[in-house]
Amino acid sequence: MAEESTHGHFTFTYRADCITCEKYVGPKRKIKVDADQDVFEHKAIAGNEDHVVKIEVTQKFHLF
Repeated sequence: MAEESTHGHFTFTYRADCITCEKYVGPKRKIKVDADQDVFEHKAIAGNEDHVVKIEVTQKFHLF
């Protein structure tokens, strides 16, 4: 089940950030599952198996 990216007045985005490479390894995503897939795909590349990749979460507040 996809994780909802909007909670009331808040919107969340998720992005895979490789600490080892010091760069993002995927675009901004609206659901965390997609960012997790970016982590998996980055670590599947030969030589990247031991990289430390974290999910960066950005929260925005919107007034309606």
